[in-house]
Amino acid sequence: DIHWVNEFASASDSAEDDESTLMVFSGDSKKRALKIAMDCLENDVLGRIEPGSMREVESDEVHLHPPIRKIIAGGCGNKMLSVQRHFQCLSERKNEKDSSTSSFSPDGENSLLSDHPMVGAISIAPPGSSSWDTAAPTAVLLSADPEARITDLFGHPLIYDGVHLLNNCGVVVSSGCVASRIHERLCEGLSKDPEFCEVIGVELDDVAPVDTVEVHTLVDCVE
Repeated sequence: DIHWVNEFASASDSAEDDESTLMVFSGDSKKRALKIAMDCLENDVLGRIEPGSMREVESDEVHLHPPIRKIIAGGCGNKMLSVQRHFQCLSERKNEKDSSTSSFSPDGENSLLSDHPMVGAISIAPPGSSSWDTAAPTAVLLSADPEARITDLFGHPLIYDGVHLLNNCGVVVSSGCVASRIHERLCEGLSKDPEFCEVIGVELDDVAPVDTVEVHTLVDCVE
């Protein structure tokens, strides 16, 4: 069964969560763009699956419907750093488990860990931040997890050219194999949503294809 968790907590509580839970760092902004993005994430990308319900899911897709925990975290940069801290916490736990397991396993492999990709975390921020808010957190996150994804809500890279200082299309950040797949699907969904494009102030036909969010398959993540 896939259980849906919908719990708000302080960002400092995230370190105690199980690694099978997707951490979603968002804010309490009343901006319409954030509401549409969160609705797309919860209802279209993840889908609401009630405990005990029956649903056919392909083996590679089952990981894309993890339980989630929504956490209120103020500030776009702070949300990004929360993703980084969660990744660091999961990595440290995995290393500890690998070390303890290798003492008992002849080949030093931990089958329980290798069979499950890292779920990780995702943060979503509406338009309103600037390069000053995201540049340093981007560097910190990528130094911890070079595979992390930082894009606008359409899936395109943030621009750091000294001219385009505002993140007018919001910011979405992910770390962890499952979170990166969810990141990709969220951006694809929003880029095709007429209401979201209207709120952001772009024409639906003018949104470039999302071809910049390159992610590994779940098979690659567990090998």
